[in-house]
Amino acid sequence: MRGSVLYHDFVFRRRNRWYHWVAGLGLWLLSWLYRAALVLRRSWPEPAVRVPCRVISVGNLVIGGSGKTPVVGWLARALRERGLTTAVLCRGHGGAWVHQARVFHDGVEMHGSATDGGDEAAMLATRLAGLGIPILVGRRRADTARLACERFHPDVLLIDDGLQHGSLEKDYEIVTFNGSNPIGVGQVLPFGPLREPTSALERCH
Repeated sequence: MRGSVLYHDFVFRRRNRWYHWVAGLGLWLLSWLYRAALVLRRSWPEPAVRVPCRVISVGNLVIGGSGKTPVVGWLARALRERGLTTAVLCRGHGGAWVHQARVFHDGVEMHGSATDGGDEAAMLATRLAGLGIPILVGRRRADTARLACERFHPDVLLIDDGLQHGSLEKDYEIVTFNGSNPIGVGQVLPFGPLREPTSALERCH
């Protein structure tokens, strides 16, 4: 989604009538409520689990596509070429398995479809076919990481879309951006496209 699409449509792409400006103000107020909720969530974080391997997260600040999954695929291939055993963790968004930790691909064969594990897991399974890289899905990354370590004993875990998830300790945080419009108007949802403020980059590498 392009930056501030909702606000842009309300105020700029239509006639500048008073109720469009009122709608824009409403979105701005909702954005600040969303920001306050993020601050409260960060003030009482859930305990983060440490697993016995390196953990690299690839995420983004904005809603919509920014190339996270292709970067995860590239990293998985590069690590494998350097002799490191690697497993990939996906949320499983849009799939039936999103609520539980499951092995989507064990490095040899597929155990589900895009309907089960989501489009990202299916795309990675295709791109990494033949490399012996397991792909696991599940909304709670700590549970998925534990399963990956128990089953496959990887040297490195790669998390697809992990920036907003704090249940798992990470060694590296990588953030991707859409180069044509990195942060829109720089505001959080729903006034802008950001999942969290740009100050989140302070915890990234």
